[in-house]
Amino acid sequence: MKGLHSVEMEELIPLLKLAMSGDTNAYDRVVFRFRDMAFGYAYSIIRDFDLAEDATQEAFVQAFRDLPMLREPPAFPGWLRRIVFKHCDRLIRHKRVPTVPLDEATEVATDALDPAQIVEAREGQAVVLSAIDALPDREREVTLLYYLGEYSQQEIADFLQVPLTTVNNRLHGARKRLKGRMMDMVKKTLKAYRLPEDFRVVVGPASRIHSASPSLVWFRDRWVLAWQDGEAWEPYDGPFWFLLSESADAREWSEPRRLEIDPQWQHAPRLCVAGDELLLLAHHHHQGVRIARTKDLQQWSNGPVLPLGDIGRAGILAHGGTVNIVYPRWCSAHQAGDSVDVISSADGVSWRWLASPRPPRGTGITDAAGLVADGRLYALWREHEYTAESCHDVYVCWSDDDGATWSEPVKVETLSTPKGSLTLTAAMSPDGRLVIAQDARDEEGKSEIQAAISPDRGRTWPAKGTYTAGSLVDPALAFAPDGALILAGSSRRESKTQPWVVHSRLQRI
Repeated sequence: MKGLHSVEMEELIPLLKLAMSGDTNAYDRVVFRFRDMAFGYAYSIIRDFDLAEDATQEAFVQAFRDLPMLREPPAFPGWLRRIVFKHCDRLIRHKRVPTVPLDEATEVATDALDPAQIVEAREGQAVVLSAIDALPDREREVTLLYYLGEYSQQEIADFLQVPLTTVNNRLHGARKRLKGRMMDMVKKTLKAYRLPEDFRVVVGPASRIHSASPSLVWFRDRWVLAWQDGEAWEPYDGPFWFLLSESADAREWSEPRRLEIDPQWQHAPRLCVAGDELLLLAHHHHQGVRIARTKDLQQWSNGPVLPLGDIGRAGILAHGGTVNIVYPRWCSAHQAGDSVDVISSADGVSWRWLASPRPPRGTGITDAAGLVADGRLYALWREHEYTAESCHDVYVCWSDDDGATWSEPVKVETLSTPKGSLTLTAAMSPDGRLVIAQDARDEEGKSEIQAAISPDRGRTWPAKGTYTAGSLVDPALAFAPDGALILAGSSRRESKTQPWVVHSRLQRI
């Protein structure tokens, strides 16, 4: 038996206190001590090993975020069990991952077995798991915790919050039902289903800023995700910095690392690929922007601040050897109205203004973004009347002559919202569908990511999808070569923010 069996509370409490302060190394040690306990308990409820592992992962992530609310550290085992139960219940009610039939379960060390032995092993596992599933619920719990997790009866009692004698009685009852040879098979089979040795929960300290503002792009055969982190609750107090993570498939991500650039006041990073360089646009306290460049994601050059005046969130795009920035310019005189401006540069040093996609027309403009696809330059923005009741409407227009002239703006009716939004972003699919996404809130204040889909490159917008999973803000979009839409964003909870990534085929977002 492993050292987990002799866990002493006086050893656990210091680890929990360190984890409560954000020490992820300490939390890793907590996870190691309780991972098999959580996994065995999850399987006793879900009866599916893959889903049990999912529930275990999600429960430990939530536990890390909620640790500051744990009043009594000695109560951690039972507190964790309730979190595991909640995630198991959610997966059961909204099960989206197909379960694996028993006759297709993973075999036990079959590399050296012939096909007949493999079949026999699978059949034996099926019999054992069926016998365990047939146990009464309470007996199944202690059996899995004792033989799958290899925990002591006292540790199981602490986790289940029942007397030690109750655990003894339940384990005795299970052994009577699983007597003789079956008991030996239970020990062998459950050992094969334990969590892999490299199982770990990747958590990071959530930022205490208003928005993580992730941005997503494909660069040098990998996905790159960048977002903002910081120490201040006020949105512009700082200090701020940027974090970056990489992935080959947008599913498994590297550990976030801090970029070696000095953003100072900067926030809301936006990524763009220009030739063999990755550009990162950072907003400089609503007074302008600056661009950092890299060719290897390690060494960054930080350009000067471009003083553009009082502006909102902007977008950056590159095409034909030039870099463009699309941004909303805010006018202090409401009757004049805000505008959408575009600047262009061939060297990142000298800039010129292009024709405005949306000159001042007596309306306010909160956000803007840009996109280039098949040589066409797109500009999009959100505007509203200067009244408390006004609706926030999204518009898009395009230029086929590098910004010299622009089409008439097209209103994206499906994205009109009475509550306003923070972020606006767009992407073009390989088959020519233009997608615009924003975060929005309903009358009750609940948030969701909305995505409008145009089949004709922006002329009409008949389709709309939504993604709802908590308090969501700051969407980022990109299309994989196979047509899958990669949607990133931020999730807020109790003044903390963390990024997330999901996948869609556009049939349902």
